[in-house]
Amino acid sequence: MWSTTRITANPYEEIAELKDGIFHFDFPACRRWLEMQGKQIFGERFRIFPEDHEVILTLLVYAIADTESARKKNLNMGKGILLTGPVGCGTVEYLIM
Repeated sequence: MWSTTRITANPYEEIAELKDGIFHFDFPACRRWLEMQGKQIFGERFRIFPEDHEVILTLLVYAIADTESARKKNLNMGKGILLTGPVGCGTVEYLIM
């Protein structure tokens, strides 16, 4: 049985700069890119609320394994993340701290 595959463009050119073989991410650009993707997938009403920006930043730090930012946020990169609740509830359990 075949399943549908969604291809997402590589956003690195829009959200990061490559210096000495290391990507340096622009977190406001990451947030804007995520919001743009949300609008394309879920419709124009999709938006990321300002009160969620810190959670988004924390998740991005974890996702890209930014050890310097993780250290500043006191995150343990050796742990995982548990997301709970129904879609849209905004509940995140930080197991990474």
